[in-house]
Amino acid sequence: MLRTLLHPGIAGDVRWIISEARHGHLQRAFALMATLSALVSGWEAYVQHLRGAYSDWPMWTPVALTPPMVVAGLGSLISRRLARNVLPWLSILVLVDGIVGFVLHLRGVRRLPGGFQLAIYNITMGPPLFAPLFFLSVGLLGLLASFLQPERLPRQR
Repeated sequence: MLRTLLHPGIAGDVRWIISEARHGHLQRAFALMATLSALVSGWEAYVQHLRGAYSDWPMWTPVALTPPMVVAGLGSLISRRLARNVLPWLSILVLVDGIVGFVLHLRGVRRLPGGFQLAIYNITMGPPLFAPLFFLSVGLLGLLASFLQPERLPRQR
């Protein structure tokens, strides 16, 4: 059925991707996704926490964890050893930081005048609740990448 829907060259690529996914060979792809997500969420944390003037020290943690996560993610594209030894530990730190950030953002919304009774206003104008969850997803992608196998390149015809 795949052949009838797609061009033959694309169908072969799709079959290769499905085969690699079934055998757990997507380490580099997930490491690259974790790296790009870390860049985006780290930049977003930097800019948004700059708005808050970094008034609390936990505001620095996503900014401080972003560069090592980017380096570990990029290094995992090249080194399997780095992907197995460094990436999981950094990913766990990022994951925990995302959970702590979510709790702190909930607390920040609760502390605003009216708290959750004025939820529509305070969630919109207060600390963004989903930003720490985005950072948490970077840790999940990194952890997933550290447990997968690297892709095998398809044979050239």
